[in-house]
Amino acid sequence: MPSPTEMKWLSDEFNISSTQLHTLSLNQFERWSIGEVVGAQFVRWTLSHKGISDGSLAASSYCPACIQADETPYFRLMWRIAFITHCPIHHCLLETACPNCGRNCWPATYISRRRYASRWTDLRHCPECGHDLSDAPLKIDDKHLLSGKFFRILNGIRDVAFSEFQGDYFRVLWSTCRLISRKISHFVEAGVFDGLHQILPSHEKGLVIEKQRANVRLVLLSSAAWMLEDWPERFVAVCEKAKISRNDFGASDNCSPPWFDDVVKFRLAKSVNWITREDVATAVTQLKANDRQISKNALRRQLGVTESWAINEILDQRRQGTIQELSSLGRHYRYLIEHTPQSRDQQRTLCRDFLILLCSAILSHKIEKVCQMRTVEAELIFERSSLTVEKDSDLEAIFRTLDELSEQYSQGIRPVFLTRAPEDIDYWFLSRFGRKMDGHSVRARFAHIMKNLFEPTLWNSVDVFLFTIQSSGSTQTHPPRCKTEVTSQHAITTDLRNTDETFS
Repeated sequence: MPSPTEMKWLSDEFNISSTQLHTLSLNQFERWSIGEVVGAQFVRWTLSHKGISDGSLAASSYCPACIQADETPYFRLMWRIAFITHCPIHHCLLETACPNCGRNCWPATYISRRRYASRWTDLRHCPECGHDLSDAPLKIDDKHLLSGKFFRILNGIRDVAFSEFQGDYFRVLWSTCRLISRKISHFVEAGVFDGLHQILPSHEKGLVIEKQRANVRLVLLSSAAWMLEDWPERFVAVCEKAKISRNDFGASDNCSPPWFDDVVKFRLAKSVNWITREDVATAVTQLKANDRQISKNALRRQLGVTESWAINEILDQRRQGTIQELSSLGRHYRYLIEHTPQSRDQQRTLCRDFLILLCSAILSHKIEKVCQMRTVEAELIFERSSLTVEKDSDLEAIFRTLDELSEQYSQGIRPVFLTRAPEDIDYWFLSRFGRKMDGHSVRARFAHIMKNLFEPTLWNSVDVFLFTIQSSGSTQTHPPRCKTEVTSQHAITTDLRNTDETFS
């Protein structure tokens, strides 16, 4: 997909109009979402022109019969598209490598071609060994009908089975292939599709369809195309049989149209009445076995429901953390800081995270709200008078640690993070790159620590400490005083204090 600058250069250099160039590139398929760049991971529906010689990943293919028939051999754009597995003209399976040496032979880039500059050959011959690519035996089977169907839709010929939503066909096909690939075990167990179990040894879990090998793509594509026929009844029936709910759909790289999402949202929403406390307990055990955080959302995804009274009831029974448990967490964090190297801001990050937790406990604010604190708000909070702590050694240690960490963060840690900020930022708690924090990463780090430190009734959630300080009844609600931030020039040169000095 040439950029506008490249298109202009090609037009000027070879005296070809922009309209002609558009039809000679993948840009002509943009309306089908083909060639759409998704992040830095892959280009939708487009095979890599490189591939790997051992065939472990998909690569752009070619038709031996087309190469043989060409007066001047050339490689078709159609061979770059992931859902075309057979030649629409000769009905043979497209080849992905040289039949002699097994190397990928797509004419990729100047860098890959110049390796063979001294023995240049035309596109009919393998650039690696010079073997005639048209010499590969033609593999013809009845599976070519699927590629023929896709080819007709791509060229604007209406398909009866899916004529109502013709313009969105390949977007919906991609989303359905993605679902089958991600939940392949569900469909195999349900016995919905023929041949799906046969590709399990070759199927690469976690890879998008553009990176799956040709035999895997063929089965995924045929399964998805069959599901989309008789829309939406067959699609819904198959999903229900495989126990697929709407929670199994949707992602940042999903390109499905609104009418498809509406069917998923309203037709695949599971009833929550059948979820029992025993089901929730089993799901909790499974999450713990997989070292995953236990939360309401995680349990809903595990059970395939959008809401459940059993989940809400059980997780709402999380008991409140005690002063002793908060103090124990503080001692553990001191140990971590003492044994964590200063490289890559690891100590600074630990100190900042624990300060955020202590602020959450004292202010009775969730982690996310603490991370949203502005500079002025934080300064006002830490300028209040110190706490009057009654005779409680654990509580006294908590506030002493808070006082030390807040001073350390304002004078030594935050100024360092602030110098890395890409722009002016007015939030008190910053990431090590000087950006605003959302709080989820802090939660995740604490959840991992709490899982190994406390009993399961705390549910690995820092929210159990939200009202620990207030409910203790042994102190006022004002946090301790913190010294105001020193000048930036001095703060930049102030490094993280030694752990022994900080927690003496």
